[in-house]
Amino acid sequence: MRRRTLLLLLWSFLALMPSLSAQRVRVACVGNSVTYGYGLEDPAAQSYPTILGQLLGEGYEVRNFGHSGSTLLRDGHNPYVKTKEYAAALDFKPDVAVIHLGLNDTDPRNFPHYRDRFVADYCTLIDTLRSVNPEMDIRICSMTPIFPCHSRYISSTHNWYRILQGLIPRVAEARQTGLIDLYEAFRHRPDLITDPPTLHPNARGARHLAETVFRSLTGDYGGLSLDGAWQPHMVLRRGTTHTITGHADRGDRITLRWRGECYLSAPVGDDGKWSITFPGGEATGEPQVLSLEGKEKKITLSDLLVGEVWLVSGQSNMAFSLRNATGGSDYAATRHPRQGTLRLLRLRPFAETDSKPWSEEALRRANELDFYHGEWKAVSTETALDFSAVGYAFATQMASKLDVPVGVIEIDNGGTPLTSWVSRDILEDDPRFTKVFDHWRDNDYTMRWCRERMETNLQLTKDPFQRHSYDPSFNEETGYRLIYGQSLSGVLWYQGESDAENAEQYGLLFPHFVRDLRRHFGTDLPVLTVQLSNLDRPSWGRFRELQRRLAEETKGVSLVTSYDLGERGDVHYHDKTPLGERAARLALQSVYGHRDGAEATAARPLRIEACADGWRLSLDAGEGTLETSDGAEVRGLLGETLDGLWITLRGEIDGASLRIKRPEGSLRIVSVAYAFTGWTDANLRTAGGQPVPTFILPIPER
Repeated sequence: MRRRTLLLLLWSFLALMPSLSAQRVRVACVGNSVTYGYGLEDPAAQSYPTILGQLLGEGYEVRNFGHSGSTLLRDGHNPYVKTKEYAAALDFKPDVAVIHLGLNDTDPRNFPHYRDRFVADYCTLIDTLRSVNPEMDIRICSMTPIFPCHSRYISSTHNWYRILQGLIPRVAEARQTGLIDLYEAFRHRPDLITDPPTLHPNARGARHLAETVFRSLTGDYGGLSLDGAWQPHMVLRRGTTHTITGHADRGDRITLRWRGECYLSAPVGDDGKWSITFPGGEATGEPQVLSLEGKEKKITLSDLLVGEVWLVSGQSNMAFSLRNATGGSDYAATRHPRQGTLRLLRLRPFAETDSKPWSEEALRRANELDFYHGEWKAVSTETALDFSAVGYAFATQMASKLDVPVGVIEIDNGGTPLTSWVSRDILEDDPRFTKVFDHWRDNDYTMRWCRERMETNLQLTKDPFQRHSYDPSFNEETGYRLIYGQSLSGVLWYQGESDAENAEQYGLLFPHFVRDLRRHFGTDLPVLTVQLSNLDRPSWGRFRELQRRLAEETKGVSLVTSYDLGERGDVHYHDKTPLGERAARLALQSVYGHRDGAEATAARPLRIEACADGWRLSLDAGEGTLETSDGAEVRGLLGETLDGLWITLRGEIDGASLRIKRPEGSLRIVSVAYAFTGWTDANLRTAGGQPVPTFILPIPER
């Protein structure tokens, strides 16, 4: 009896199988080699369609119709519509089609000749797929990135790729399809596309692609979440707008409540993204609450203040903690501003760039861009000691002078070159910097010392695409990105030690860096940049001169001098707090218009003119005059002779000018420099106490 019952159940199940199979959702993955899984050890098991099927589960039948080398263009060198995979996809009559095509259309055999047919050919492909199932849900994909190691990247591919990428949203609009943003999913993850032409995702990349498509198809993003460092106890900038972003499940709509007002996001789409822009409002020291609420989840950020917000950033001299600074313990104990006026956020890197191998966890976090972490905190002795010494001195001075709450964010990392702080698209778009990504671990864009230290940190990995703090764009992608959407009052930037051996490159890149900051934090963002300190390194004098010129030539950038604070043999000098206070006085004067009777800006050399016994060097010292820091005669003046020798010159102060005596003999002086050696005892300053910055000026011919 029992056996007969089991047989009847089995027959019933077998009879139901055709109908069960028919109820499964058929998903066709249409595309080129990325879809096929080219370069994977086992495409049948590792390609993104296979993984997508596993993620979707038994209710779906996912098939891979990728054909390597195929073009979207019907007249291209290998049209997808002429492949057997295309015919099979039509026979499959899918309920859902995911299309990822276009990469091969950037080939010179295709793009120059048929570029203007791309939209029409894409629309025709969609129409043909729908002809076999008018109810088909079609999702087209923006193209995964082509990274700069591609052999044709500079000559043509980069530009052609951007053009075609820009046409894909137009296709989605024309045919009312869904759009899956694979470019954004991969653009900051070169570790996931590691073949020589930098085109094809590796095994981890294939899984990442599958997960991206899965979330788009299902709308499942794990509920309401926030991007970046939006946290309790933070300070928002007064009088400006902020944009808070995050993810939520498809169809959700997020409500933000702030200072008695409600703000509503648009309905969350297939990409799971939402954003809300809202005004910070007037400054207040009374704790505020910001709440965000979705269908099933609520996030509350409590104890928020509104005032001024500054970023302090750079490499190791900015990262140098108050705990290790001269007099740091006393400074932390005695320089607290009044209660409730100052909040600090230190976004600390997960691994330091010291002379030790990184752990497997650090390597993983670097690749996954999960590298900087920290929490907003009210000031205490302990939080002060852990904060940047320069940054804390700057913060306390600002908080004591401004009658509003002040928040200071610290993002820094030792030894980091400027290329690591600039956005990827800016570097890619400038032909002078595109190749910085090409074998970046051993190219000359990065100083030798940095490359050697990086190899020490990466000893435990054989991955040539492993990310690191010195990797181009890494700190922008892992650090700055956490605070995008928040408005800043200004930036204090202290970096350059790891670029001092290539001043010319730095001169080209620094304006890009400032422009990058301003596109994310405001077009009029003030930037204070610190001229390198005193150190016995031959390249530093020339580099300090470059920093002076960049500050003069870049609107909204002000210079903070520091060569009077250095130590001859130690790049990490310990007397840091005077520099932070000096920077704060400059910010208070140049940004907020505070006047305390002392000029806070660096004196600017204006011109040099011949006079009876030598030359007159005029400087802009604000409303004050010049003096020497020790009351002695002026030191640090050098003259360059016609035959390339450098000799000491004598100068006398005359108000805001220097009278420089012509040397005896027949030596012809072609330029005058000040504080131009790496280590200098130069002593010229303004009456307000600001050291005159390093400079060099040519002597005009008569």
